[in-house]
Amino acid sequence: MHKRYFIGKTGKRRFVAAIALSALSALPAHGGAGEHRDAPAHYRAACVECHAQMVGGNGELLYTRPDRLARNRAELRERIAYCRRRLELRWSDAQIRETADYLNEHFYHYTE
Repeated sequence: MHKRYFIGKTGKRRFVAAIALSALSALPAHGGAGEHRDAPAHYRAACVECHAQMVGGNGELLYTRPDRLARNRAELRERIAYCRRRLELRWSDAQIRETADYLNEHFYHYTE
């Protein structure tokens, strides 16, 4: 015979809390400024090779050239959205924002 265990109200609350905490811990972490966990991977997978082909070498030169196309954060997001359409990437708007924030933090340093 199987024994039945009675959890009680307190036990049920602890059980539900434990399940909720374990579920929350499985979600990806998205923090504040400076925390773009997936952006470097998105950047490496989609941008680096294409930009290297465009300039015939170091694709990061596109970010530091005097005639760069993005002049502020909004234009930077627009450029990444353009590349998403052009390359038919399945990036969400959040991934575009994170990648733009990552590039801004490492190359552009726009304040607006």
